[in-house]
Amino acid sequence: MELKNDDQNFEEFHLDQPRGDRKKQENLKPEHSVQAADPMRGKCPPLVFYILLGVSILLSVVVLGTAVILFTGVSEKTSLSLAEPRTNISQLEDITQMLSKMKMSDTDLKMEISQLKSTDSELFSEMKTSGVDFKMELSQMKQNVSELFSEMKTADDDFKMEFTQLKRKFTEWSAKLAAIENKFQQQISDLQQNDPRCTPCATGWRYFEGKCYQFSESSKNWHEANLDCFSKQSYLIVIRTNQQQNFMKATIMGQRCWIGLNDLTVEGQWNWVDGTDSKATKMFWASGEPNNERNNEHCVEARFDGKWNDAPCTFDFRWICERPSFPCVTN
Repeated sequence: MELKNDDQNFEEFHLDQPRGDRKKQENLKPEHSVQAADPMRGKCPPLVFYILLGVSILLSVVVLGTAVILFTGVSEKTSLSLAEPRTNISQLEDITQMLSKMKMSDTDLKMEISQLKSTDSELFSEMKTSGVDFKMELSQMKQNVSELFSEMKTADDDFKMEFTQLKRKFTEWSAKLAAIENKFQQQISDLQQNDPRCTPCATGWRYFEGKCYQFSESSKNWHEANLDCFSKQSYLIVIRTNQQQNFMKATIMGQRCWIGLNDLTVEGQWNWVDGTDSKATKMFWASGEPNNERNNEHCVEARFDGKWNDAPCTFDFRWICERPSFPCVTN
């Protein structure tokens, strides 16, 4: 609308010119008349004017947008710059609280370290004292062990001497027993010829196949049982036949009893107390016997079932004494 108004004003301006001027123009030279004949020369075309106007509007919009953007950025920076001090103050307070806590923790840590040092010192002192006591006790224990070892060695030597003496006495008793048996046999032979009233065995003895047997009512170890038989001019039973084994089994009635077999002289070499060769007699060992368990089984017992078992000579069992029958003994 403003462009149109400008064109109208421009035309009115030319229309309002005095007529005298028009005449002057008509009287001008031909070249001047030529110029007047083109009234648009010297004027700005409407298209260019519109373009310039559009460009100016566009520039105005750009400037206005730039100003708005700059103003927004400045506002944000201003708000950020205003918020930063508050944030810094909050962080500073947090750091102050943290430093205070660290200071308190450091104090507590120092106190704990001091207590630990004190405890460590006391513990080290106690350990040092305990170490001294332990060394003294260890020394005393070594001395005691040394003394005990010496005593055990002495006892072992004494035991070996006693064992050697017992073996020698056992050999002597075996020889004496053999001599006694021969003497009895001679007496029996003489009495049988002179006194037909004699009975086979004394009171308390049982007769079987020419022998007399006594079954004990108490229990003793093997050596004591053997001595008891010697004191009665007899010996521990010597089993030579199946008949003797069955007689012994039926008589003991489930009792465990010592018999006259042993390997006291040589391990594994079994001997009868009367000197009878064990290889010449039948053996009635239980299954898995003899086994010399713990290297301490050198005397033989008849078990509850009559089977033989090697056992420690120190065990207490009943025993059976055997001797030749005496047809001349009167009751």
